[in-house]
Amino acid sequence: MNWVIQQSVACVAVLVAVTAPAHAGLITFSTGQSPFPGASSNQGWWSATRSNATDNTIYFVGSIGGDTLRDFFTFDLSSLTSSDVVTSATLKLMHGTDSSNLPSGPETIEFFHVSTDAATLNNNVGTSAAIFNDLGTGTSFGSFDVPTGVSASTIDSFAFNASAISTINASKGGFFSVGGDLTSQDGSDFLFRISDGAQQLVLNVESTSPAVPEPSSLVLFSLGLVGLVFGAARRRRGETKGTGTESH
Repeated sequence: MNWVIQQSVACVAVLVAVTAPAHAGLITFSTGQSPFPGASSNQGWWSATRSNATDNTIYFVGSIGGDTLRDFFTFDLSSLTSSDVVTSATLKLMHGTDSSNLPSGPETIEFFHVSTDAATLNNNVGTSAAIFNDLGTGTSFGSFDVPTGVSASTIDSFAFNASAISTINASKGGFFSVGGDLTSQDGSDFLFRISDGAQQLVLNVESTSPAVPEPSSLVLFSLGLVGLVFGAARRRRGETKGTGTESH
């Protein structure tokens, strides 16, 4: 009997292991997840000429006082596995105080692939021409018009292109960073001047893992396994009796 129970438990354990839960649907990641030392959120800005501090999480982008700034956002995707496939990605940023007093109308922001590693990027102390250039060059993730003169609490949504989705899929299990450049600025424009708090990356994820069975299905399957094991045990006992020798 003990052998039967052991075999049944082993079979059920294998079933549960094979059908581990998988991600599917919309998943929201935040810059407030896994923050690097010195700041509450993995976001901010870099400039080649204007000094910054790592505890400053305002994602200022544009120009101020003759200095040009580019912003960045980093997300921890360590919860995504190789079986998770990202099919769409939207960056959501709180609008904050912007250049709404300028007569130029909507501003244009473009997002880019970031080569700088996440830890270095988020240690945004001082100035760095190399990181500043990295945030506004290379593979584009999309260019977007941003309206001015709207409420500071407005959420701006940016649907990334196929290049961004490919980069995100390649970043599963680690950090994903994106840089932003205000391409419409003429030396005095800016966006998101006073914008703090964690920002979001919303991913639509599909999974190649097997579907997890309903609890009722798992119970029925387990009972079926128990029946098979009991049947095998009875057959073994019958075969043992059939091979016995007769006494004279």
